[in-house]
Amino acid sequence: MNIEFVLELMKDKGINAYGLSRITGLPRSTISKLLNNLIGDPRISTVKKIAQALEVTIEKLVSDESSV
Repeated sequence: MNIEFVLELMKDKGINAYGLSRITGLPRSTISKLLNNLIGDPRISTVKKIAQALEVTIEKLVSDESSV
């Protein structure tokens, strides 16, 4: 997952890690680990929830060339 892109989207939407956790229903610890690159290959269900929360496609989140 392209963490830099996720962080850009979060910033643009005014969402912090806690907010992303609430929107997705994922534990704050999971969001924190993802954003700090401690989870190299997240589950597709996790990526799907984040994509829905940030209103982008899964493909955009996993692409190395994504930009806001």
